Amino acid sequence: MFKLPPTSFSEKAAVGLSAAILFVPFFWM
Repeated sequence: MFKLPPTSFSEKAAVGLSAAILFVPFFWM
């Protein structure tokens, strides 16, 4: 397993997207 910037960025993007999907409905309530 190698730690590459693209992988880190992809992981961060995935986490951000998940957080957005979870927070948007909560914020719209």
